[in-house]
This record gives sequence, structure tokens and C-alpha cells, in this order.
Amino acid sequence: APAEQPTAQFNEQPAPATAAPVEADPSVPDPVAPQPEDPGAPQAAKPPTPVPVPWNPPTDLKGEFIPKVPPYVHLEWNPNNPPKLLDYCLVYREAAEQPGEIAVFKANKDNYDDYDIKPGLTYRYWVTAVSKTGEESKPSNEIKVETQVTDPPAPPQGVEAAAIDPGVSMDWQPNWEANLAGYNVYYYRNGRWRKLNGSVIADNHYYYNQGSAGQTYAVSAVNVYGIESEYTKVEAKTVVPVVYQESDPAVTVEGLWVIENYPGASGGSIRVAGTAGERLHFTFKGRQVKLIAANYWTCGDARVYIDGELMTTVSMYSRDPVFQSIELSVPGLKYGEHVITVEVVGSGNPEAAYNFVNVDAFEVW
Repeated sequence: APAEQPTAQFNEQPAPATAAPVEADPSVPDPVAPQPEDPGAPQAAKPPTPVPVPWNPPTDLKGEFIPKVPPYVHLEWNPNNPPKLLDYCLVYREAAEQPGEIAVFKANKDNYDDYDIKPGLTYRYWVTAVSKTGEESKPSNEIKVETQVTDPPAPPQGVEAAAIDPGVSMDWQPNWEANLAGYNVYYYRNGRWRKLNGSVIADNHYYYNQGSAGQTYAVSAVNVYGIESEYTKVEAKTVVPVVYQESDPAVTVEGLWVIENYPGASGGSIRVAGTAGERLHFTFKGRQVKLIAANYWTCGDARVYIDGELMTTVSMYSRDPVFQSIELSVPGLKYGEHVITVEVVGSGNPEAAYNFVNVDAFEVW
């Protein structure tokens, strides 16, 4: 009997007799093997970040004229846009007196100082915001700023130059311009004017310790723009001092101050105190004051004040008597009323038998 043939299972596939080559489909691209990235290769530019719509105009624009040297207009505003998208702002300016002439300045994101201004004009300002893609917003609110007129100040009036001991003390009436910065003082020498002060003088007073009578000086006023007035010239004149004795009505005391007579004293007497803290005050009007006292082996130290400010501590001790000794000279005071105060310290030279303090007289210029 013929041998049984195995029965093919339903899921078995017959093997092909011969493998036939498969032609590539030209419509299907060949696969490309992935290549490692080159970190040094140029990267494609990223597309710009889209600007949100709408691109907002700046808000709350404010401006102020600043009268410094040099003067300027300070502007500030709220950019009113995302900081990452904002590139810069543009400031637009038009002078009311020059309509149609609009200046444009590239500014920071929220402020700008305009130094390109002229005095006595009214400026209109408005601001726009520019995105990093170059889109410019609509204008902000508009403001107006006035700049001040820069006429020179009036020349100083009432200038006086007093030759004292030593130097020249100058005083003048103050100017009242709202934009006044101060004053300059000049000395005329060898055919030219030489400015004595380094920075502008705020007060209406100046003391030149090397000056003398007969010299010519000048004072000018300066405003905040650096514009200077005409000079007011003056010749320094010698001032004769006036002597005030210790018993003058302008002298007042705190404590016990005894008048003692001595032939060598300025007016034949001095005023003496010996307890620490006792004070003598002398009110005067002038530019300079000198304290005159007697020195002796019974005298100690004294503190001397001008207008409440401690000037120095002087010793009145001396082994031998010395009358009409100049204990202190304070030159260059601003002309006007001042108070000099002498105070007993209560101590002094260890060789002194006591610590008395005395006042003989005052000289005032």
C-alpha cells in the first residue's frame, strides 16, 4: 500500500521555491541614517517672538524742568508692555513756538533726560513704544513743560571790602532771583581779574586772608545755568577798630565777675571771675573781634565762643604780669551782629596758684 502522506496544517505556509528580488518603489524615499549633531554647526535663526495684539502705547507720561547746571527736562512713563518684548521707546518733542519742527530721541524703556533745550520755551512731549520686531505703538498721553528764562542775574549791590587785621572781609546785599546759584569774587592784579573762590559762594560774604587796603575786588552773581552777572567793583578800605571796655553796657555776665583796677589795663581795670562755668558775653556788630586780657601767675584757662560755637581754649597764665595781651583774634566774620563769650574752665597751668579768668577789653572792626 502506498505510504501515507502527511496532511498539511491549515496554518502552515509553503516555502517559496526561489527568493525573487524585490524592486524598490521610486515613490518612497530611501531611509537616511541619523547623523550625530555638530555643536559647532550654525543654527537656524529662531523666528521672532510674535508681538501680542494690540501693541500698547506707554501711559502716565510725566515731565519736569530741572534747573541745574546744565538744565534739562526729566521725563518718565509706564512702558505698558511686556519687558521681554519691548526694545526701546521713542520720545517726540515739539516746541510750541516752533510748530511742525518735531524732534525724535531714542530713549530708555521708562525715562529720558532732555538736555537739548532752550530757555523760555514751552515743549510738548509724547512717547511711543517699539517692540523687538520693530512695531511702534500709538503715542502716549501728551504733556507740556516750560523752561525758565536765563537772563543774567542782577549785579550784587552794596558791596563793601574792609581791610582788617589781617586780610579783607567782603560783604554785599543778597540777590533774590529764584534761580540764583551763588556768587563769584575776583581780585584785580597785574592787569587781569583772578577768581578767588573755587566753587560758587552760597553766602553774601567772603574773607580773603591775604588781602590788604587799596586792592580792587569785584563780586558777581551766578544763576543755575552758569550765567554770570556784570561785576560790581570795590576798593578795599582800612577799617579803624573800636575798643569796648569790660564795663561796656554791651557786656553781660553769668556768675560773679569782679572789677579790679590796674594801671596797666586798657581802661585802667579788668573784670575777673574764678568759678568754673561762669561766663561773660559781649554783643557787637562788625567783621572781626579781638579779646584782650591780662596774664598773671594766678590765671587759668578760658573757653572762647563766637555765636555759641567754641573757637578755642586760651591760657591766661604767665609768671610775670602781662597787660593788654591779645588772647584771640577772629577775623573774616560776616558783617552783622555777633556774640563773643568767655567761660571760666576752672583749671589751667599746673604752676598757676589759682585759675582766675579776666577780660580787659574787646577790639571790633
